[in-house]
Amino acid sequence: MKITTESKLTSNMEDYLETIMNLEKANRVARVKDIANNLKVKMPSVTAALKVLKEKGLINYEKNSFISLTKNGLKIAKTIINKHKTLTRFLETILLIPFERAQDMACKMEHAIDYDAVTRMTRLIDSFENKMMASGKIDQEGWKRLIEGETS
Repeated sequence: MKITTESKLTSNMEDYLETIMNLEKANRVARVKDIANNLKVKMPSVTAALKVLKEKGLINYEKNSFISLTKNGLKIAKTIINKHKTLTRFLETILLIPFERAQDMACKMEHAIDYDAVTRMTRLIDSFENKMMASGKIDQEGWKRLIEGETS
């Protein structure tokens, strides 16, 4: 799954797409004010970013109206959110990092990792959960000791 526009977006622009998608899910619409509050930026910054995203064909936006993702914008936003979820899952499940910290780290990492790496990471997590843990080759406590460097 190669999305060419995604590679041309800054991490900030990716954050805008992700935020718009989350706002649309939660509120059915995205507004400049809500985006600003979510991203903790000023409304003029949001307006400038929205103009760029509109020029790239990723959002539908007119001044004083709701913002929505285009088909391509939605595809990219879903990819970004999938990266975030996979990274969080990896950090929590494999590295045993607490959820809040894993969320924060995933947010930073999602912009640097490509789709192929995320796919491989998903396979690793699934294999770990479905083969190693389920088969009893290692239990949660044994894994925790291994990851935390405890010897016994």
